[in-house]
Amino acid sequence: MSSGKPYPLPAKHKRALVLPALAGAIIVLVFTARYGAGLSPDSVGYLGVARNLMAGAGVQTYDGAAFVVQPPLYPALLALVGYIFHADPLAFAHIVNALIFAAIVYLGGLLILDRLPHLPYLALAGSAAVAASPRLLETSMMAWSEPLFILFVLTSFAFAGSYLSKPDAKSLALLSVSAALACMTRYIGVLLIPWGVLVIAVFGRQRPSIRLMHSGVFAAMAAAPLLAWAARNYAVSGTLSGGRSPSALSLSYNLMLLFREKYHLYILAAVPLLAILAAAAARRAGVGLADTRRSVGTALHGLAPMVLFVAAYEAFLVILSTLVAYDQIGFRLLSPIYVPLIVVVFVLAGVIVDSCRGIPSAKAVSALLVCGIGFWLAGSLCAAFLVGMEAHEIGLAYAGRRWKTSETIEYLRRHPRLGSEHPVYTNDVHAVYLFTGRVFKWTPARTCANSNKLISEASGLRGTWPSEGKAWLVWFDGIKFRPFLFGLSDLRQIAIMKRVTRFKDGAIYVVERRPRG
Repeated sequence: MSSGKPYPLPAKHKRALVLPALAGAIIVLVFTARYGAGLSPDSVGYLGVARNLMAGAGVQTYDGAAFVVQPPLYPALLALVGYIFHADPLAFAHIVNALIFAAIVYLGGLLILDRLPHLPYLALAGSAAVAASPRLLETSMMAWSEPLFILFVLTSFAFAGSYLSKPDAKSLALLSVSAALACMTRYIGVLLIPWGVLVIAVFGRQRPSIRLMHSGVFAAMAAAPLLAWAARNYAVSGTLSGGRSPSALSLSYNLMLLFREKYHLYILAAVPLLAILAAAAARRAGVGLADTRRSVGTALHGLAPMVLFVAAYEAFLVILSTLVAYDQIGFRLLSPIYVPLIVVVFVLAGVIVDSCRGIPSAKAVSALLVCGIGFWLAGSLCAAFLVGMEAHEIGLAYAGRRWKTSETIEYLRRHPRLGSEHPVYTNDVHAVYLFTGRVFKWTPARTCANSNKLISEASGLRGTWPSEGKAWLVWFDGIKFRPFLFGLSDLRQIAIMKRVTRFKDGAIYVVERRPRG
């Protein structure tokens, strides 16, 4: 993992990084102890795949469809742990998250220590900043694939550093495997393939022919599992990664979403400020500090691959979200760049400390940096505590109190034969599966998710829905994240609806096909 150092990192400094890593794991476990890991529609999909894998049903969703929309590594991990401990994946998802978060915190500090081995306190503070990051904490409390993806991105950074320091077959293989695992966790991990090729070709120290050969080996090894998965997807679904619709969001709107994420902006704002301070300090130090300037140059050179990844990831995310219907850009999609940005900030802080050695204002600059880091950590801890308390007090998404006490869900549990004579439609298939284990049909959709691509007009469904002639409808109130589905007023125009019973959070209806005209 070295970055050109002639000596290994002191073991005691690496051991010290275990403390914030353990703290991070404990934080996740404490805040998720009552309700478990937060659950979104994606989370329910992962759980369904994991349960089917454990049951020997293959890589398929809870409704029996082929799983192609996401890569399989995260649900496969849940299935593996469930198989080992003979437990349902839902019961230990928060424990898996806590362990992954601990590894992220540790690697974040290790990447800083790797570049500033003589400033271990900055590595410890940087590791604490990762553990206290409210956005990373919130992401790690959800049963999402992002934390696992972040872990493989960080191991890719680590093994890239090892390769650039010692370009042997082992470091090249580890770098390739890390990138391959990232690709099999989230499709956007494919970005690591051209990133790795550039890192090897541009920053490698071998002859051009060797760098070209290593770039080819890396690309082939990193892409092979994803290509095999894409071939499987095409064989079972006719698509490489599931059906995709055109985005409803413009380029300007996606750029606005990118820069609306304030925590992301705070870290970005610190980077140029610290870089300017480092340059000013180095210039004031004069020509007598050649060794310091060399160490500064080495540290800055070591940051280049991370900066390249952050810039490429942001650009790719904005372009992808503009072309394809995707989740809106927010803290979840931006979470993979938080740790590299934190590493960049703390390494630049170390550059300033190095550059100021020998000048009269060195102590003042160091004190200013300590105060700035202290305020950052204090603010992050406060924000993380608020995020964690929300998870602890009311739970996150489907894992929350609102769903645990749902009267509509309780009715479905008490009436397991509902739907035995007629099919059941609902505006939240995920919730029904999660809490009852049953699979209902979706109510009709007007457009594709996050897209303006029209599926059907209400007038066109009159006389055709429900296709079975008569059906049940389980309607949940307050489902705000699916505006692409027709609302109750639309469904009343499409079909004849008779309410059977009403609850605080929903209702049960009998629906019959309305005649045309």
